[in-house]
Amino acid sequence: MGNQINLFNEGLEKYPVQAVITENLSIAIWLTLGTFIISQISFILSLIFLTAALIMIIIIMRKLICTGCYYYGKRCHVAWGNISALLYKQGKIEEFSGCTGQKIAPVLFGLMALIPAVSGIISMILNFSVYKLMLFILLLAVILYSSVISRKMSCAKCKMKIICPGSAA
Repeated sequence: MGNQINLFNEGLEKYPVQAVITENLSIAIWLTLGTFIISQISFILSLIFLTAALIMIIIIMRKLICTGCYYYGKRCHVAWGNISALLYKQGKIEEFSGCTGQKIAPVLFGLMALIPAVSGIISMILNFSVYKLMLFILLLAVILYSSVISRKMSCAKCKMKIICPGSAA
């Protein structure tokens, strides 16, 4: 395995539990805020958003990305390698960098940010309140933390950062 790919040797074998909790909590807050903001326009659309996001994150992306990752069956920065091992058989690490999931992930997380943000703007245009503005700002802050700050810190310690096209390191 190690002869065919170039891993970052100084990367973590497994991430601290605190990092896993923090990253999953930020994603949960992101989805909760996003769902709530969308619900101000349409409750049905908010349920569709939440359901689609959860299915993509927990089921589909775990198959498309995590099965070929070094952290398959291990505790990565979000423990999704452990989830993947419960759901799917291990793939080939050599196929990780070109996998379909690597191409879909930026689109998925981009839509998870864009849809609630646009919904928040529409909601404020239709009926402005300071409360809605504060929710919108909080959403943007959580998205910034989760997708930029936290991601950069996690990628810097990842054994896959050399071969991962999604690495922020």
